[in-house]
Amino acid sequence: MKSTAINKELSKKKKHLLETFGRCFFCGKPQGKVDVTLVHLIRRSYSVNLILDDRNLTLGCLSCHTAYDDGFGSKLRNLGNIELAIARVREMDEFY
Repeated sequence: MKSTAINKELSKKKKHLLETFGRCFFCGKPQGKVDVTLVHLIRRSYSVNLILDDRNLTLGCLSCHTAYDDGFGSKLRNLGNIELAIARVREMDEFY
């Protein structure tokens, strides 16, 4: 699948998540108070097979998304729903 098609599909999935949840998965701040972006729990570069997988997608505000992507330290441990995120990751790839 070409990157333009992937990005188009990801836009649709983000729109669905915004309509359904409308808040950061980690801290719970609603869209509008903060900008939320699409978060890949397992990085896009790690597995092309998971880029569009709904289990791998959630919403995150910039602060939480950055803490999750950096993946270390107290910021990561203090993220809300981090245990759920880890469980979802293990469900998709136990070695990630």
